This record gives sequence, C-alpha cells and structure tokens, in this order.
Amino acid sequence: MSGLFSSVFGPSQKLSDPDHWLLRAVGAKSHSGIVINENVALNLPGVYACVRIISDIVAQLPAHVYRKTETGRVAEPDHPVQKLVARMPNPDTNAFSFRQTIQSNALLWGNGYVSIDQLNSGERTALWQLRPENTHPKVSEDRKRIFYRTTDRGKFEDLSPDQVLHIKCMGHDPNLGLSPIRLHRETLGLAFGAEKFGSKLFANDLRSGGFLQHPETLSDKASKNLEESMQKKAGGDEAFKVKVLEEGMKFIPTTIPPEDGQFLGTRQFQLAEFSRMYGVPLMLLSTDAAPGWASSVEQLMLAFITQTIQPWIVQWEQEMNRKLFTQQERDEGFFVRFAMQALMRGDMQTRAAFYKTLSEVADMEPNEIRALEDMEPIRTTEVSQ
Repeated sequence: MSGLFSSVFGPSQKLSDPDHWLLRAVGAKSHSGIVINENVALNLPGVYACVRIISDIVAQLPAHVYRKTETGRVAEPDHPVQKLVARMPNPDTNAFSFRQTIQSNALLWGNGYVSIDQLNSGERTALWQLRPENTHPKVSEDRKRIFYRTTDRGKFEDLSPDQVLHIKCMGHDPNLGLSPIRLHRETLGLAFGAEKFGSKLFANDLRSGGFLQHPETLSDKASKNLEESMQKKAGGDEAFKVKVLEEGMKFIPTTIPPEDGQFLGTRQFQLAEFSRMYGVPLMLLSTDAAPGWASSVEQLMLAFITQTIQPWIVQWEQEMNRKLFTQQERDEGFFVRFAMQALMRGDMQTRAAFYKTLSEVADMEPNEIRALEDMEPIRTTEVSQ
C-alpha cells in the first residue's frame, strides 16, 4: 500500500506539511472552528467579488500575436498561437472562460496550471486547464530539474516545465505561489463567524435566549417539558406569538444589541481586509466606501489597473512568450501582447490633448502615437501625404 501511495502522490509527507496533497484538497480549521479551503472561501461575497473582478478583467482583454520588425511590430493573425490565446484554446473552451478559470485558480489556490499540447514540430495545438488541487510542481531526486505532477485527467502524469503554463501568486518558493486563502485563513474564519452569528441572531428575533423563573422547585420531568414547550415557540413563525406562563413563572430575556457585538463594524472591516488581500479598491466592493487617498475615481481605477491588473498581465505575457513559441519563433521576434490600453485610457479629450503635446513638444511621430493606442503603423507614403 505504501508503494502505491508513493507512486501516486510522491514521497511520503507528514499531514502537518502545508503542501500535503490532502491539506491542499480539504483545507484547515481556523480558530473560529470553521474549515477553510478555496471552495469554501468563495461563499464569502467579498472574496467572490474580488476574484470575479480581477478574473473578468484579465479574461476580457484582447490578446494578439505580433512580430517585431525594424520599424516596430506587425500583427500575425494567422499564427497558430493567435487562435489559442484569442479565440479557442481547446475544443471545449472559449478564450474568456479559459483565462477566467486559470486566473481565478491563481487567486484562490495561488497557482493556475495549463497543460500545453504540441506536435513533434513544436507547434502548440491546444491549452488545457489543470485543476490546482490535483497538480503540483516537484523537484527531481537529483534536484537538477523541476517538473509538474498531476492526476487531473484521470491518470498519473509528469509534465516538463515547457508543457505547463504556470500563473502564480507571490511566494517564497519561485516554483510555487502561496494561496491567499491559506495565508488569511483566520480572517476568513472571522468573516464566516460573523455571518453565522448574524444568521442565528435574526433567526432568534435578535435575542440570545432568556431565563424562566419559577417560584417553586420543578422536578426534572417538569423542567424538561417546560423547556421543550418554550423551544417550539422560540423561533420562526412562533417567535411573535403570545406565550402563556403559568403558576407565577416569569420570563427574563437576554438581548445582545448588534452594536454591542460590533456586528456591522466587523462586517465592514472584513470587506476592507478582502480589499487588501487582493488589491481591489474598496469602492468596487462597497457603495459606502470612499475613494480614499485618490483625488478622483479615475485616478483610483488607474492605480488599480497598474498595481493589481498589470502585474498579472505581465506574468501571462511572459509565460506565453516563453512557452507557446519555438526557439526559432522567439528568435524571429514573435510575441503575445494583451491590449491594456483600453483599461488605462482617460477620456477622449484628455488623450487628444496629451498626444498633441507629445507631437509638438517631444516631436513624436504619428506611428509612435498609434502604437500607444495599440493601432497598426501607417506606411511612410501615407504619412507624407
């Protein structure tokens, strides 16, 4: 049995090892008593919103294959990689869903994995999503190479680095990203605890319970019958009905106002924590949030694009440029570029004034300005006219 276990999951690991396959799949218990893993974390609206916002932005950006030339670059719409990155990475998935899935895996698990199918000629023919809980980078026994071990497709596979696109979060290991969910398990546990507290509070008519005071001493059977009778009328549709107490009994309620437990404040604080975790502006998570340090919403959104979205795009581009082209194609200047300009543009009037200033003061050529707008260069004869 131990031989079979090792052949499937690799060398034996202690269950306390954070990279243990079982912990990657199941998760770990927070101090709130709730087991936290990547699938559970999506039940929190704040986490879901952060992952959705970033993943949708990355997924919707146009991607193009270009070739560097002496005068700039030219688009290569007929290159096989163009189809993979812009339209259909594999027969079962469109480009948007594909990128959205991999990016969300990276944001939740810390790692998004893509298997690359290729011909003997080196041409890449398909890109397939790999589930992060079933895939893990490993170091060879001689510690001279890295490979990826996966059981995602129903069988045991070892893939070389050039067969895998790896999109990952930051981490102390250059080959493995750290899961934000595992790192911030206690923050998520507190958020779930607040939700659980709120649900129970409203289910019990904002009351934590109470005491029944009887002038005499009740037998065990009478006490049990009384408790069961009161429980039936404590919540739901029975909560607002009149309770009749006999024999001089009194009901003394205990009520905990939500403000005493800082319930609403805790909920709002959790949104701020999720905002910090993922670098998503708080104003996108809550309509009550102010822009903060930015002097305008536009500046805040530009900061979000440059500080949160652009680093992810750079990583996508570098992985694709390194692994989706043959060495010969890289030498010939082929590369993938995402069209970030649409996200970073201001209003048309401001852009027009900016480009006019560049043309007059910096002596910028029309083709240089067109390149900033992700437009194809115009020919020299057209410029001279």
